[in-house]
Amino acid sequence: MTARALNTSGFTLIELLVSLSLAGILLTTMYSIFKTSINGVGTVRDQNQLIFDVRTAGNFVADTLNAAVYIYPPKIQLSLTTIDPTNQYATQHLGTSRSWTVQTDPFIAGLLPPNDRTVTCNTTTPYSSTSPTAASQAGCYRIAAFYSVARSAYVAAAPTLANPGNDATIPSNAQLLMYYWAYVNPDNNSTVPWPTSGFQGRATLLADYLTSGGMVFEDSATWKCTDPTTGGIGTTGGSFTNCSDITSPVISGTNAQRLVSATQLSVTLQTGTMRNGQLRTISGLRFWIGPRNVGLGAKQ
Repeated sequence: MTARALNTSGFTLIELLVSLSLAGILLTTMYSIFKTSINGVGTVRDQNQLIFDVRTAGNFVADTLNAAVYIYPPKIQLSLTTIDPTNQYATQHLGTSRSWTVQTDPFIAGLLPPNDRTVTCNTTTPYSSTSPTAASQAGCYRIAAFYSVARSAYVAAAPTLANPGNDATIPSNAQLLMYYWAYVNPDNNSTVPWPTSGFQGRATLLADYLTSGGMVFEDSATWKCTDPTTGGIGTTGGSFTNCSDITSPVISGTNAQRLVSATQLSVTLQTGTMRNGQLRTISGLRFWIGPRNVGLGAKQ
């Protein structure tokens, strides 16, 4: 009687263990690659959003100042106070000071024309559609100022609703871009037609996550201003010159007519790239400003 041959096909225990080990290594590698890809997508998304936000803010700065009738030239100092005294933290500079100097500080400002020149200016009365011809802010000029402040100082002072919150992923010297506006009536200023103090306005956060440079002026040496030796603002045949070539008394004096306005300049907002969830490499976005309404102000 012939014995039936034993079935020796299949895997041994050692072969199964080796196969499971190799499968585990393969799955671990695939998971690592997948996780890296997901993190990379998140990083690119965050970076794109960061650049988009800063670019949107920069476009707003340029669009606003391009509509100005006057751009405060370098060395002019403005004092920014807010209507609500509890919001003074939003305009503070170097501690408790609220005085900002154009170009010396990360600060730039201009004067926008009234929405309706036929309306009498009242800086404290909002425009009402039910009384469109009544004295209101619609007939006032508006100071528009942009500046960068330390994020840490802002976060420490701002109330909950206005506070962007602490963020451990960014450097302690990160900056915020702020926007300040106030209604003014230049016709009431007999000595300084373009107001530099004595007004009250509002301030709001415009862009977050700027690097330590915040807002800088890379071409400050070549800023162009109206040339007072050829008549200055509003003069037919007037010309431009480098703002740095104009003497300080002329550019900042309290004469009855301020003839010097910045006319060609640029602003660079410095942001960064996100790497491993942290704000790192500096990347500047430059915005060119060439106000088209200079010379159309109330006092020329």
